[in-house]
Amino acid sequence: MNNAFLKTRFRILSALGLVPGSDSIEKKENAIEREYDHLIQIQQSDELARYEELKNYFRSGEFKKKKKEINAQKYKNTEPYRKEKRFNKLRNSEPVKTYLKVSDSKELDHYLRMKDSDRLNRFFELKEFFESSQFEKFKNSLKNKRKDKQKEYKDTLAEYKKQRKSKKSRDSESSGRLNELEKKVNSDEFKQIPEEIRNLEFKNTEEYGKYQEYKRLKKDKDIKKALQFRNSKKFAIYQSAVESEALKEYQDLKDYIESDDFIENKGYLKTRNKFKLSRLYQNLQEYKELKKSENIRWYYKNKNAKRFEFFRRYERTFRDTFEGEGIDLDKWLTSYYWGKALLNESYVQATDEHFITEGNNLEINNGLLRIITRREEVEGKVWHPNFGFYPRRFSYTSGLINTGQSFRQKYGLFRAKVKLSHAPHLRHCFWMVPEKILPEVDVFNYSGDKPREIEVGSYKGNPDNSNGMKLRRASIKGPNFTKRFYIFSLEWKPGILIWKINGITVNKFRFNIPEEPMYMILNSGLNGDINGSHLPKEMQVDWVDAFKER
Repeated sequence: MNNAFLKTRFRILSALGLVPGSDSIEKKENAIEREYDHLIQIQQSDELARYEELKNYFRSGEFKKKKKEINAQKYKNTEPYRKEKRFNKLRNSEPVKTYLKVSDSKELDHYLRMKDSDRLNRFFELKEFFESSQFEKFKNSLKNKRKDKQKEYKDTLAEYKKQRKSKKSRDSESSGRLNELEKKVNSDEFKQIPEEIRNLEFKNTEEYGKYQEYKRLKKDKDIKKALQFRNSKKFAIYQSAVESEALKEYQDLKDYIESDDFIENKGYLKTRNKFKLSRLYQNLQEYKELKKSENIRWYYKNKNAKRFEFFRRYERTFRDTFEGEGIDLDKWLTSYYWGKALLNESYVQATDEHFITEGNNLEINNGLLRIITRREEVEGKVWHPNFGFYPRRFSYTSGLINTGQSFRQKYGLFRAKVKLSHAPHLRHCFWMVPEKILPEVDVFNYSGDKPREIEVGSYKGNPDNSNGMKLRRASIKGPNFTKRFYIFSLEWKPGILIWKINGITVNKFRFNIPEEPMYMILNSGLNGDINGSHLPKEMQVDWVDAFKER
């Protein structure tokens, strides 16, 4: 269809009131999007993944083969059977059997309590001495010391008595020896010798007391019982089994045999209809239940529905519904991109009769952005291609938003739902540019002089050379665009630009097609002087969004 046909069709549909309302389009689209989101949620769910996994398996020949294998299983000659057999053999072996009997016995319990007791430790300490050759040496040494002491004592007394009776005692030499002996015999040290001799008797030594303690401990019933058990054959077997590989294997197998998995597996393998007890049967029941799931049934019924074609084809890359209290400055600049980048302040073109304020002419209420054009005296900067930036007084102000810093895209779908207003020389625009001023695409350009007409266009070339500029515009006539909201959209693909209003195609261009990422701009303003009584006027923006092909 050529553009003349598209424009004529839209004009006739408008005249007949057959252009769908933007609210009904939006309501339908939102409902479809919610359904599509639900579809994707199910598509990405564990529930659907599990269903398809089970479906593929139970529809395969592998399932029938596996079911037959399950029912053919026997307990005998299986790994669990062999382990149980080995467990029983170890349990009946002498080391393990004795270990198990001893480990739960009162004798072992008594021995373990006695083993580290002070009494038994004292007994072993005394036993080590009194049953050793060291004890005999000690007694012999004690006996020899006593004999030596007795002999020394007796010999001294005998010599002393003899000297006293001797006739030669009056000789000077004999008299000296007698005096020496008398002095010794009468000394305290000599008088202590009988006591020392008595102390050298075993019964009077410290060791004798320890020996009596040892004999008492040796007769102690608890010690005799502990020693008897320690020296028994069964304790020797118990001791050798404690660190043995056989006991370790037995204990590992015991844990295995007593585990829920083994008990369940053994019971399962000894059952005639094993399939009903198998995990595979449980999976089959799970598959049947999933097959009844409302989500899964709805998914398979709707996954290829034509109403989802748009969302299968496109994914949203930008959206603002103006629900906040003010402009989202993470998404929008409120002046021209290059004004922010170069001057950090706003400016306008030399042909503009208004000045773009830094957000003062932007208001958000009830989810609607209002770009307001009003009479207001301000001073601001103007850009002229020949003279650059210079200051100028303005009698009017307006507003602008653009995504120059936050969002740019090459190809896709770009849309805005807006309501326009009417006044002479008033204009409202939704347009797109790249890093430079050209190329430019106008999604719509509305002049208040013609409330039933908008203009679309595409511009390429060098802005400094008017002869090199390629301009292509198209006028679209239809309803009074100030009466209600309309959804203006541009579909940009390689080699073609497609304009739509409320979903109806109104124009196509296959030339002047941009080939670089562009950003979106929406603004209002004046291109001529105006009677102040017509102001203020506004363009209301309900939302702006963008999509790209998946």
